[in-house]
Amino acid sequence: MIQYLPAFGNSGLNSWAKSGIMFDNYVGTYKQLINSFKASGITGDVEWFAQNPNHPIAKIRDLFEKKIANTVGKGSTFSIRKVYIELQRAPYGMKYNVLSAFVLGFVLKDIVARGYQWDNNQKTGPLDVETLAAMIEEVVKDDGNDKIKLEKLICRLSKEEKAFIEKAPAMFGASSAGASGRVEDALLLIQNRVEKISGRVPLWVLTEYLESVNEPQVAIIKHLLDNICLAGSTSSKSGKSDDRLNAIKDVGRIILENSDIITTISGYMKPENFVAAFQIYVDKNAPTLKALAESVGDVSCGYCQAIKEKAAESAGLLWNKNDIASEIAETEQEYEVIKLLKPIIGFEEFVSYRTAVDTLRNAVISTNKLPKTLIESAFPMLSVFLSNLGNNGNASAIKESLSQSIDVIKKLFFDVTRAKSLELLKLRLNGVTISDKELLDIYNGLSSGFTGNEATFLNDLRSRIEEYAKESVVQNLKEEWKRFSDENTPSEWANNVGIPARYLFDGISEANDIISAVQTPGAFSSDKLGELLDVLKGLSSLSIAECQSRFIADIVPKRYVKLNINLPALLDFLRSKYGTQPNNWQTKPDIQEFIRSQYKGAFAPQVTEKIKKTSPDLLKQKLLQLAQDNPELGLLFWE
Repeated sequence: MIQYLPAFGNSGLNSWAKSGIMFDNYVGTYKQLINSFKASGITGDVEWFAQNPNHPIAKIRDLFEKKIANTVGKGSTFSIRKVYIELQRAPYGMKYNVLSAFVLGFVLKDIVARGYQWDNNQKTGPLDVETLAAMIEEVVKDDGNDKIKLEKLICRLSKEEKAFIEKAPAMFGASSAGASGRVEDALLLIQNRVEKISGRVPLWVLTEYLESVNEPQVAIIKHLLDNICLAGSTSSKSGKSDDRLNAIKDVGRIILENSDIITTISGYMKPENFVAAFQIYVDKNAPTLKALAESVGDVSCGYCQAIKEKAAESAGLLWNKNDIASEIAETEQEYEVIKLLKPIIGFEEFVSYRTAVDTLRNAVISTNKLPKTLIESAFPMLSVFLSNLGNNGNASAIKESLSQSIDVIKKLFFDVTRAKSLELLKLRLNGVTISDKELLDIYNGLSSGFTGNEATFLNDLRSRIEEYAKESVVQNLKEEWKRFSDENTPSEWANNVGIPARYLFDGISEANDIISAVQTPGAFSSDKLGELLDVLKGLSSLSIAECQSRFIADIVPKRYVKLNINLPALLDFLRSKYGTQPNNWQTKPDIQEFIRSQYKGAFAPQVTEKIKKTSPDLLKQKLLQLAQDNPELGLLFWE
């Protein structure tokens, strides 16, 4: 074929391809090449190819015809690029040059008159001379490198397919895909429109409403919608592409035969009709669900919304019937769970499954304090239930567990007295003595131990019981002190009365320990606190006057006991010297300084008066005795 071209250039590929396509009708720069072909006996007639089957150009055309028959002829698409790659090999040796463009145009020129379309997976359009020449140019330039973006492929649309593309979207209130649209474009327009108005109700459910209003053409409309759903749920590249194509053609045929069907169907494209259709469908396919929903207070068909929400993320929801059957079954199981939970949780109004299960999960995992392993060892039948709840198990599994163990679950997780939980704890505490009320107080103060280690939980509980017991004794001790002293603490009593609190006690040995235990109980063991509490309970307090008298008698030396000591003055002295808190004073504070400071003004008159009342002989006798015993007094007489 080289002799037909003056050179092997690669410019003007589009024009060379166009000259090959138009051949006899071509007028332009490359007319001389066409005349050279004709002079060699090559014509553009179909008969020439039949009469010269062994000619290289005829063999190339035959290869294309076979490929087209196996693709376009069977409803799929045809790629010039893929055949070009085969033609790059011997004996043809096609390359990136004008010869390849001209020959490709020449052997493909007849397909322009066949009514084929082009499609690049975004748009489609009629295959004409200009488009075919551009496609050939792209293929030759690519030269087998497979780098063509949005490659145009050759396909064929039937009149039914065209009707589907141009008119089917109108049935749903959507704009037409237009003459240049594709089947995929039309389906996308339909899908977007239905999703907008259906509230996530599948398209195929709409016929339920049509039947309920006795639509005369319901059978035809059902057949039509089923075909659209089949086309929408089947990929053009799947093994069911023939089913998809037949469904599309069937819709197009109905539209061509019954143009009024478009208006009829579009009249039903209203949100309220989809809602009604969905409820009819659910009630028909799950007749017990409605009664079940009403039994738990759902009187507004919330179960339908629950089903739609479950299917909301399903890509095939709009088209596939099977995609919704499982959601209906699951919702029915959820309502069974709600029914089982309502009496033990105490819901007064209807609550959703999520709310019911969240409440159950909170009661089991958060409010409950017992470790999972402890519960399972006592009630093995709850093992599956606890695992499902902790792992967000499905409604069916939770319902099964609830049905089998509802009484135990109620007692363990919803009894405010926690009697069953306390019973389990006492079995694990090995002889710890504590009342149910006290154990319940401790239990309520625990953090959730559901996922924790059982041994760690029990050790912590024992420590808390010990702390609680001690705190209980401390509280009782403080209450008993209040009864005994009429003050909250020994410090308060000492501050208010002005003397150490130990003078409240009638000389018992435990006085100081009791005072310390009330003031700082942390320094004592629970057992010691209990002993001191028992002692305190058996005591009666002295009057303040008695306490003050005992205080004076205790700290005033014997030689001064007959002095009339002023208590307020003495207390002022002690506070100034030993501090304001009487409980911190020395046990026997030294008051000699106080006596001396008070002697002249307070005690000397008392001594003088007594001397005056003493007889001379007795007074002389005492002076002689004092002079012998007291050097200071004796020296006074010496002077």
